[in-house]
Amino acid sequence: MLRSALVALSAALILIVALGWQNIMSTSWGQLSVGWDSLSTYYEQDPVKFSGVITDESQIKPLIPKMVAAGISLDNAPYPQTRTESARLTTSNRECEGTKANLDKTSLFLRSNLFEPLDPIVAYHDRSTRVPSDLALFFQEYGYGQHGLTTNALGERTTLPATDLPRKVIVAGGAFAFSAPLDDANTLASRLQARDDARQYVTLAIPHGTAEQVICNLNKEVPRYRGQIDELIYVYAEQDLDSGRKYGTPEEVIAWLKNLAQNESIAKTTIVYAPTIYNVAPQLTRGKGQLSERIPNRDAQKDRLSKIAAGAGFGWFDIGAIVSDANKTQAAPFSILTYFADDSNLSLEGMNHLIDKMKPPKVEPVLASTAPQPGEEAQAQAPVDPAPELKKRIAKQEDALEKIRAAAGRAAKNNRLKRQVGDILQKLKEELAGEP
Repeated sequence: MLRSALVALSAALILIVALGWQNIMSTSWGQLSVGWDSLSTYYEQDPVKFSGVITDESQIKPLIPKMVAAGISLDNAPYPQTRTESARLTTSNRECEGTKANLDKTSLFLRSNLFEPLDPIVAYHDRSTRVPSDLALFFQEYGYGQHGLTTNALGERTTLPATDLPRKVIVAGGAFAFSAPLDDANTLASRLQARDDARQYVTLAIPHGTAEQVICNLNKEVPRYRGQIDELIYVYAEQDLDSGRKYGTPEEVIAWLKNLAQNESIAKTTIVYAPTIYNVAPQLTRGKGQLSERIPNRDAQKDRLSKIAAGAGFGWFDIGAIVSDANKTQAAPFSILTYFADDSNLSLEGMNHLIDKMKPPKVEPVLASTAPQPGEEAQAQAPVDPAPELKKRIAKQEDALEKIRAAAGRAAKNNRLKRQVGDILQKLKEELAGEP
């Protein structure tokens, strides 16, 4: 396997440097053998093994033919023979690659350090498949995160709770929008649907789809909802910021979406930017000499995308910024990893933070109870004795009223009502103001 060979060669070169290249070059060929002996010893030592983790290819490779026979597909692993036409999640037609209709799959991850730890091996098989006993034991020992993955007769990922409403929200994109690492009830569309009972959310997404494939499918599928689309949510994957591909620049994609919104009378378009974990947490996911070190940093293109989207009047959410802000309250340096299911898809915890930003939960007003609590009725019936200070204030106000009445009676004789009433009220005001 080419990648394994390259990794081994890189490790060998790193080890040579560690042994001291200058010392090796300055020695004779006899002395040089000491360095190569150390290198040979390094590679001949027994590999470190862990219970419940696939640490050697001999643990999985002999089972590949049985997986093919059972219709079990493996993603993120160099076993393309498992991705048979019947096992795949997508299908090709004359127009473009699309998601298969009526999928009913069981999906789970495998614990392994053979390939990319942040992009774990994923196994898919039909829910109705009778998994052979040895494969069932294999998945039981090394598998985790089992969940359901289904699509409807149109090839749309199932949205729960199921509803049929005249106003639609289209969730479009590639892997993130499809949400393969999550159960049907926890996809982006389903989580938004659970907080919106006025509109129906529909997923028009493709597992592992590129921007070109996503746009191709939108061209084909959007017309069936013509006149009903209230909003389009487009998940823009970091990997799609690749000028070497068709629709690989923000200018191309945003211009196309703007044209779509105008032609289909879509009132609102929202961009959800989905970065890889390598650019969200580089301090944890990139290391010197590792392949991940060379993954491009696309922050500059992302900023340009954000500005172009704003200029088009589109909404904007950056998943990287959302989970990074959520992680600021955590003291553990590795806690941000819990927000991701793999290198580019959110876990359920990460999805919770995104949904809270996109559609905050409704805050129900807390109404005070009008029912009397135990003992309150008796208290309400008991006579209330006002405080002494209040008694004094009431007495002074009553005295002032009596004086006003008397002044009104005298006013009939001497016509000085206004001045006397004013003097009484001024005196009352000064007396009350002087009290604590």
